[in-house]
Amino acid sequence: MAPRKSAFLGDVPGMYYDVERSRYFPLRNEAIGMKERPVCSHKRKQVQPWDVNESRGARRRVLRALGPRSDALDRKRTADRVASATLYGIAGLCDCHGKKFTSVKSIGPSGLAVTTDRGQVIISCPDGDAFSFSACTETLLGVHCNAARGTWICVANGNAPHVHSWRRDPLDLVHVPPEQWTLDLPQRDIYAMSSFDNITSLGVPFSMNIVTTSNDKLLLSSRRLASDPYRLHQTSTDLVFAGLRNGSIVVDDLRTPQNKTLTVGMMPTRRLITGLRRLDDAAVPYGLAAAGLDSQLVLFDVRFSSRPLRVFEGHVNPSIPTLGFATSPDDTVVFASGSDHRLRAWDTVTGEMLQARDSDRKNALAYNFKHLVEHIDVSPNLTVRAASADDIVRFEHRGKPREIQRWGGGNEDIVMS
Repeated sequence: MAPRKSAFLGDVPGMYYDVERSRYFPLRNEAIGMKERPVCSHKRKQVQPWDVNESRGARRRVLRALGPRSDALDRKRTADRVASATLYGIAGLCDCHGKKFTSVKSIGPSGLAVTTDRGQVIISCPDGDAFSFSACTETLLGVHCNAARGTWICVANGNAPHVHSWRRDPLDLVHVPPEQWTLDLPQRDIYAMSSFDNITSLGVPFSMNIVTTSNDKLLLSSRRLASDPYRLHQTSTDLVFAGLRNGSIVVDDLRTPQNKTLTVGMMPTRRLITGLRRLDDAAVPYGLAAAGLDSQLVLFDVRFSSRPLRVFEGHVNPSIPTLGFATSPDDTVVFASGSDHRLRAWDTVTGEMLQARDSDRKNALAYNFKHLVEHIDVSPNLTVRAASADDIVRFEHRGKPREIQRWGGGNEDIVMS
């Protein structure tokens, strides 16, 4: 069939039809008899004929220029806010000497959930109110909130390890929740905990325990590993990354049979892994950040070799296995605490260590903590919280310092000192 040579819409005011390209194009103002009102004494430049090929090339050049630049601006903005974060407040426990925090986890932009080594769960709501209750008398390893299902889960470690799960409005936690379920675990030692949706993975000697919350009950399964999984990161309901005691990093697909793990990384010194995080592909495609003993902090590409893609210089941790490790919400900045009681941060793209924007000792990257920082959390608004013994030190990139807060035990509300 011969191509159409006439304008298929007929005569369109202000447009002309190009037979060769079979498209309509705008007419010049002079061609349709329109007059422009002069805005200055200078004569306007004559409008040049529009070239489709030149316009497409210009559009590609603009997109090519703005794309990486936009990512770079976002990354620089995150790094600047982290480097300028200063001391905002300190929250601690006042009812018992020797008690310490065992986990810190953000809930939304400003909410917070923490656990202690005496079985206490503390929920700090976005409006500033805080509630606490005692789940048990054992050491709590961590807590996970599934907002979509309205369920909570916390893991107790100790002589009789077990799992608590309950359903309750997160803003109504003054008393122990009425609907709760408990699951006893066979292993005595639990090294790590990581959750996604209704599935929680637990690192136990030479295996992983998978706890699934289904229809108001807890289901338990186990998967065998080559070594002790000391750090876990569950990225979905199917994939779990495990950092082993022998320095290797494996990924386990929960949909496959057991003993089908794939090694995706190996620490250069083959020492115990103290931190693990699978990065978002928008920050580093197929990137995985890991920290280990002998002051190792590296970046892997999970697609190719198990050798590190990049080494982050400046991390200080020769032999302590319980130091904090975290990343920013967009995974462009990695945080790691050191054995020198300092907190450091690196750009995951460039590998450069971030420096404090000022010489103030209250800056997050210059602050000298009294004790080792064992837990780090970064909220969606880039508020940095560092758990050091019985204190949670909070850093923000703006705002005036607040008073020191002390959290009471049992069912007491927050107490201002």
